[in-house]
Amino acid sequence: MSKGFLYLFFASIIQVMWLYNIKAIDRKKIASVKLHEIFSKKALLAFLPIFGYLIFGISNVIMLTNAMKTLPPSIAYALWSGLVIGWASLVDRLYFKQRFTWLQYVFLFCIALGVAGLNFTTK
Repeated sequence: MSKGFLYLFFASIIQVMWLYNIKAIDRKKIASVKLHEIFSKKALLAFLPIFGYLIFGISNVIMLTNAMKTLPPSIAYALWSGLVIGWASLVDRLYFKQRFTWLQYVFLFCIALGVAGLNFTTK
């Protein structure tokens, strides 16, 4: 496995963490923080998802950029997208307990098959 594929693997995991940080941002909690509370635990908990959003977003761009230095951009982006969809589906199913239909499993398998096929056929 080349370095590019490792960068893509980690970029996809980081992208999923970025994705769920967006879900965790609560504008009402942020708005409820008063100026004198800015260094309190309440403020830290309110702003933590935004810090994660920034850190994971920048890390993802760095990893994806490094992957594209060794892989064709079209292949890198297709693999990255497929991996992100797979990881996000896994998180939805296992952590958020969302139910999937058998047809959704079929299509996720098709995405996984495509990712594996691109991985094996890229030099």
